[in-house]
Amino acid sequence: MKLTYPWFHTVLEWDSTTVQSLVIENPGLLYRFLCDLQAQMNGADGEVVVSEKESPIPIPKRVELLTDFIGWDGNNRRVVSKLVGILDKASAEDPFLRERNIILSGLEKYIYSLADSQDISVCLDNLSMTALLKAIGIRIDMEYDSLGDRVFSYLDFVSRCEGDKLFVLYGFRSILSPGELELFSQTVLQHGMKLLLVDGVEYPLLTCEKRVVIDMDLCVV
Repeated sequence: MKLTYPWFHTVLEWDSTTVQSLVIENPGLLYRFLCDLQAQMNGADGEVVVSEKESPIPIPKRVELLTDFIGWDGNNRRVVSKLVGILDKASAEDPFLRERNIILSGLEKYIYSLADSQDISVCLDNLSMTALLKAIGIRIDMEYDSLGDRVFSYLDFVSRCEGDKLFVLYGFRSILSPGELELFSQTVLQHGMKLLLVDGVEYPLLTCEKRVVIDMDLCVV
């Protein structure tokens, strides 16, 4: 996988042994790059190009940009929808199908009994395992003490649901200790994930890190 951007004058590449990092010391360029990436993830056009085997790949489907880790647990609408879909599909297969039917049938009878007890006639238009899972507020458990563990749990779930992706993390290493970041990066590589760490300043180099620095004059260092 490769990433290019006209203002970089270089190509970022990923392999199975290194984590790619990008330091953009020019604030204007840093902001422009992140905005371009976010805009494309939202369906707009942009100049950032991500490719495989020299062919561009769709950024909205293959790139994930994370920029805010404060109070973040990863349970956005897309993730919850994926989770509900996975569990709903599993419930329709052995060995869970019979128990699912018993639960839904029992719940239907229970609701009708409640309504009858109050002399109310009701209709159940959307009684299904999907509706039940959504109603109980199901979410991925990300109650980890370590931010690195929490973010990895999110990356792992998204990768399992959506396949190979490029995860772009901006400012992540500014709130993680070098030891935690080293462990996080090694774990990411062990699971075959592609990671781009984006920052505005340089931090100590990781053992598995391949770094590109673009200075204030937009020169590649």
